[in-house]
Amino acid sequence: MPESSRPRPLVTGGAARALSWTCHNLHIVILVFIVLGWTVPVNAVLWAHLVLVPLILGIWYLNDCSCPLNNIESYLLKGLWRDPDNREEGSFVVVVVEQYLGVKPTQKTMDIITYAIMGLAWLLSGVHLWLRAEA
Repeated sequence: MPESSRPRPLVTGGAARALSWTCHNLHIVILVFIVLGWTVPVNAVLWAHLVLVPLILGIWYLNDCSCPLNNIESYLLKGLWRDPDNREEGSFVVVVVEQYLGVKPTQKTMDIITYAIMGLAWLLSGVHLWLRAEA
């Protein structure tokens, strides 16, 4: 491949490390919001949760089971929209479970668990909002 046609990173060095750290932690914040957003006793947050959970699922599905945040990170760090060397791309939850819990689930198992948790959290958000309206 000619040198001029090879992908080139847009961000390197310390900025690249900071970008990776930021993307990883932003993913964690999004995960925490998806799982625990239904517990927040604020109607605006509950409505945001009810909208964002299915929106995130839809975007992920339409992007071939990969988070656009991973794609943006890959593009900035490697010059590629899809980086086959990025373990987190399409498998972020598996990587987090391995890293923080020391368990090595299959992608299919994690997908089932993830969708179940997201569905339950979304349902609980709706119930919480409904109960607040009743009070």
